[in-house]
Formats: sequence, C-alpha cells, structure tokens
Amino acid sequence: MTVPNIPDYKATQTEIPMVDIDSDTAYQTIDVYYVPIQYSLTINYVDADGKTVSSQKYSGAKVSTITPQYDLPDGYQLASVLPTNV
Repeated sequence: MTVPNIPDYKATQTEIPMVDIDSDTAYQTIDVYYVPIQYSLTINYVDADGKTVSSQKYSGAKVSTITPQYDLPDGYQLASVLPTNV
C-alpha cells in the first residue's frame, strides 16, 4: 500500500507491505511519521546596478515562520521596507 502524500511533508516510509492474515495473525500497528520538508531562503542585498553585494541564507519548514535578522552591508541603506516575517 502506498503511503498518502501530504504536501510539504515527507513520510518516513513510502510503502506499507501487504501481509497475508489468518485467524492466528497477531494485531499489528504500523506507524508512519511525517516530517516537514526543509526549504532554504536567500536574501540578496543588491546595489543600484543590480550587483549582489551581500547575501544571507535561512532554512526552515514551509509551515514555519522565519524572522530574518537583516544585516545590511556597511555603507548601504534600505531602498524599501523589508518584511518582519517570511
């Protein structure tokens, strides 16, 4: 039997083996665990010419909220307001 897919999660196993049962078969529990898939986020600081002058990398599950600690390169200022959570 194929384990159901849950978006943004990965199952610890993809198949559950089929078993022949009869009156002597003991009760079995098969646990399938789902863990969040990790994603990465890169924040690029870009100058007026479009050149990346610095980057920051973050990772986390899609179902989580990342609160970046923006680290502007020396001598640069923000051209727009940045989000507090992504």
